[in-house]
Amino acid sequence: MPRGERKIHNQALFRSVNERIAELSAKFGEQGDAGLLSFVCECPQIGCRAFVRAPLEVYERVRDDPALFLVLKGHEDGREAIVVDLGHYLILGADETAAEETRSSTAVGDQSAAHA
Repeated sequence: MPRGERKIHNQALFRSVNERIAELSAKFGEQGDAGLLSFVCECPQIGCRAFVRAPLEVYERVRDDPALFLVLKGHEDGREAIVVDLGHYLILGADETAAEETRSSTAVGDQSAAHA
């Protein structure tokens, strides 16, 4: 798989994992220390396995827009725009191709989870 496609696939996969973290947190009322949850970094770096500690409300804002990604500060690659700098983490804006791929991949993941 070409690097660009793999990057988009990884971001969509991490988005799916983070959506599940947010869903379970809301269901069980878990907010972690100081209201922070650990989300998987949605950066474009292949092989990144870092966690971003952020409030659920911040992640929900990112999740609502498929063109936004929650990343650990220092993990941006300069191709995505920094939408918000929140200290230890950033909200990045992806290009429209990446956003459309994330929309499609997330929809497929949602359909698979509904049938499980």
